[in-house]
Amino acid sequence: MTKHCHHPWPYVFATVLFLFVAQETLAEVTTAGLAKFNGYRAFRHLEKQCSFGPRIAGTEGHQLAAAYIRDELRSLNIPVIVQPFERHVALLDDTRKFQNIIGTLWPDKKRKVMLSAHWDTRSVADRDPDSALRSQPIVGANDGASGVAVLLELARVLRQERLDAGIIFVFFDAEDLGSASRLEEYCLGSRFLATHLPESLQFEWGINIDMVGDADLLFQKEGYSYRMARSLVDEFWQIGSECYPSHFSDSILSPILDDHYPFLERGYQYINIIDFSYPYWHTHQDTSDKCSPESLEVIGNTVLKFIRFKL
Repeated sequence: MTKHCHHPWPYVFATVLFLFVAQETLAEVTTAGLAKFNGYRAFRHLEKQCSFGPRIAGTEGHQLAAAYIRDELRSLNIPVIVQPFERHVALLDDTRKFQNIIGTLWPDKKRKVMLSAHWDTRSVADRDPDSALRSQPIVGANDGASGVAVLLELARVLRQERLDAGIIFVFFDAEDLGSASRLEEYCLGSRFLATHLPESLQFEWGINIDMVGDADLLFQKEGYSYRMARSLVDEFWQIGSECYPSHFSDSILSPILDDHYPFLERGYQYINIIDFSYPYWHTHQDTSDKCSPESLEVIGNTVLKFIRFKL
């Protein structure tokens, strides 16, 4: 009886095709068997948010983005709380309804840590080189969508683990509606949560993630974080510098008023991870082509390693 031999080429082709299609999933498991942050998945979250257009309270884009974040969390069986608040904002010359979106992984755990990002976008492109466009809202790929994208992917990865603490994912609204003359109208969502923090959301330390998708990524130690939560910054930078030395600088960035600050004011250890050397900030050029999956993966993996180290 003769044996029938199959030609090897179909298998070679299939193998190559598999490797090409599965480039995302092949990178999802570390050598230790733990799930890995996937920059391509995160980037899809970024692009999806941008497809909604500007995400400003009172607009369709705002409604669509809120539903998207809630649905993504619920698809992971993460309970969701919506914290509504209302505020008159000078930049909008109107009173609008806003909402912080909060999901807690393992809410039964006594110890908790908080991860946050803002999901709203700026209503004016006040730094755009074209003065005729400065009164129009921006799509906010990096300034808004990148932080949310990282949090949603972190939620997927951490959902597969069992840590000794609960993880609070907070998506702040109304971060970007202030101005130089009205600093108090920045970070409205985080100010509201910091002053209305339920007992169930008390946490040990927090990390705010903002403007982390820049294709030319470089993190400096943000000034308020370094001054008021230095040990947490140093621990985070030790991990980041070891894993991605070209993306983490030891230089100190000027203090940035961001969503971590209302909590620092109240004595919480809360650090801000931000790449503020972004030339498209508050312009119409802040689009997804200025961001990259690799950058999202850098910060995502660093946060993930830090959480595993601390918890």
